[in-house]
Amino acid sequence: MTQLTPSEPNRMNPTTTALTQEALLAKINQFEQQFAARSFNDALISGQQLVEILPNNPQIHFYLALVFNNLNLFDQAYMQQLEAIRLKPDESIYHYNAATYADIMGNALRAMLHYQRCIHIDPNHADALWNYSEHLRLDGHIKMAIECLHKLIALGKDHYGKFYNRLIACYALLEQYSTQTAELYQKLLNDPEDHIARWGFALDELKNERFESGFAFYNRRFESSALNNAYCYDFPYPLWDGVFHKGQTLLIHGEQGLGDEMMFLSTMNELLAEAQHTGTRIVIACKPALVRLFALSFPNTTVFAHKYETPALEVAQLPISAQLPMGHLLQRYRKSIADFDANRHPFLVADAARIAHYDERIKIQGREAKDGRRRFRVGLMWGTVSAEAVQRFVRFANKKSIALSLFSEFEDVIDEVEFISLQNHERGAEAALLPELHIVDFSLDQTDFYDTAALMCNLDLVITIDTSIAHLAGGLGLETWVPLPKLADWRYGKKRDTSYWYEGTHLFRQTKADHWNDVLDNMHTQLKARVQKNQKDAASKHKK
Repeated sequence: MTQLTPSEPNRMNPTTTALTQEALLAKINQFEQQFAARSFNDALISGQQLVEILPNNPQIHFYLALVFNNLNLFDQAYMQQLEAIRLKPDESIYHYNAATYADIMGNALRAMLHYQRCIHIDPNHADALWNYSEHLRLDGHIKMAIECLHKLIALGKDHYGKFYNRLIACYALLEQYSTQTAELYQKLLNDPEDHIARWGFALDELKNERFESGFAFYNRRFESSALNNAYCYDFPYPLWDGVFHKGQTLLIHGEQGLGDEMMFLSTMNELLAEAQHTGTRIVIACKPALVRLFALSFPNTTVFAHKYETPALEVAQLPISAQLPMGHLLQRYRKSIADFDANRHPFLVADAARIAHYDERIKIQGREAKDGRRRFRVGLMWGTVSAEAVQRFVRFANKKSIALSLFSEFEDVIDEVEFISLQNHERGAEAALLPELHIVDFSLDQTDFYDTAALMCNLDLVITIDTSIAHLAGGLGLETWVPLPKLADWRYGKKRDTSYWYEGTHLFRQTKADHWNDVLDNMHTQLKARVQKNQKDAASKHKK
């Protein structure tokens, strides 16, 4: 703790000017000793008294903020730090500490501004450069993140844990660093304990459509669960060795998000075809919202609700021979793009009675009830919410989402199009934000994906951001348009405009990070053409 010095008498609180210099120094000394001894509850009392006496001393506010921080009172720490900044706005450490408090509070944007200011004041502030580089990376400002990391190398400050893992994660996103990426991976993968490098390498291989090696490394994803949100329940059964034995029961269980589980089970019919030859029984343990859909789509399986933290209790009653996380199926059945090409067909099924139910509901709730005219039906999914309250997942959810107001240019096709919301209850009410599109809302009716599938089978086109709805639409074989952020997920490849997972799924990519205008302009143009084609087809059919 840097020695505190009292402010000049004319800057003291007028109500405390009677305090002698000796008494003031004693109070400061007491605060310093309590802080040094980590007696933070006592230091809090002393610090608050000193703030009353010396309200214009930035050091007092700075150290009182540290006391709040050590007491896990981060909101108060941040507010106290702001007071120090107000009094001395050009002190780099003040902005650095404010940034760390904001980070802890989950206020990433405010943290970034403080790191930025800290680096402006002190361009060589290593900790600020390190922390700021991660914010820049997560927000997609890759070149700026690399600049921060290169600056740290120049300063000889590359000692931070997993420094080169972060650097290679940035390199891998830019074509110009392909050589450096390969060289760094060659070095990092030699460390058997570097799980982060293996996960990053898996994603890089998959993004470049090198599936055999990519899925081999992908199978080690549980080593990096905190990083990738892939968690596997420790079932008391051996991992399946890939060999079918007569009469065995094989458990295939979920591990990630709703969309992931649907994507993984695009391989299920291939597994069932192999299992049939030996009479192997397949049991699926999946997220509750998928149980009815999977039970209908894969009638020769037994399906139970399961989450990695709360496994299906019914499974324990079955004679399970072996188990396999769903994602492991990809290494077996998707070794090359040819494997995808041969199996890019619908695998999910919707209930016929529920399809008819939603057809009737669309007619009643939409404009067809007024004029009897069936319009071209377009499903819209514009926003998602991260299932995990972790900053990197929340940020990625925001990057994928599109403000509904940006769809306003679609108004000129409204006479020919019935827009149907595919949002769930969390964001369904947003349909009211763009009344010009007359969006038909079923968000409060959707209880699981069995119902959502039935609703979607009444649509002529699905427009959805990268979320579980994209996988549901693809699995059902529906014509689907997916607008993608500049730095899209590995499963969409780098440059392709169609999905290798699903027939009929087209990709619309941002050309500039965080800018959706070009994407929406493109979709708008194609939607108008699609509607015109639909009108011509309808006219030709009517003439016949």
